[in-house]
Amino acid sequence: MATMQDILDAMRSDIKNSSFFANRYVQMVMLAILLAVVSGGMYVGYTFYNSYRNQQAQQELSVCIEEYLRAVSGAGELWPTVEMNCQLGYEHNSSSDLAPYFVSLQVQALLHQNKQEDVPALLDTMMRKLSSSSPLYHLYKTQKALIELDLGTENGLVSLQALAEDQKNTNRDIALYYLGLYYWSHDQVEQAQKPWKELVEQFAASPWSQSVAIKLQQVA
Repeated sequence: MATMQDILDAMRSDIKNSSFFANRYVQMVMLAILLAVVSGGMYVGYTFYNSYRNQQAQQELSVCIEEYLRAVSGAGELWPTVEMNCQLGYEHNSSSDLAPYFVSLQVQALLHQNKQEDVPALLDTMMRKLSSSSPLYHLYKTQKALIELDLGTENGLVSLQALAEDQKNTNRDIALYYLGLYYWSHDQVEQAQKPWKELVEQFAASPWSQSVAIKLQQVA
């Protein structure tokens, strides 16, 4: 069984070695939350431990995590196996509290195989399983928007704009950062300044605010 340090080391390696636009912050946060949930958050309480359905899901999810760790640690040939087993795990446990997390790992396996086109539909499936009040909800919506941007679809920019404007989005700083980054990377400096200025003014303590302050100074 992997230790928490094994999981964190693999997570850091996964992020460092990834290059697609949607990855960096959102993948890190989602994996951190997933691993926190798997290591403790969801595994507490008499009801959970005594639910056969969730116990079975826990066992299958543990296998998926072990396979994920092996794949991200260098056994890249395992990604199709991770994808398949996570899909089967979701199908076996779709009514479990852990169902969304099978999909989360399947998404990572698909991204490592450059199958981004299959990801948005899976993220839709995951979000249908999550309450809109879940701390994961807007993070997954943001990842979906960024992957759609990678794929060149108009939905990506529209969704990211909506997330940046949504006052109920508890991760709005992320959306503002990536919206500005999208425009900046397309040499639309004036359009990039609006979300970034809002980020700096409203989320001064956010690390993403600090990271764009220098860029804003460059064009001031």
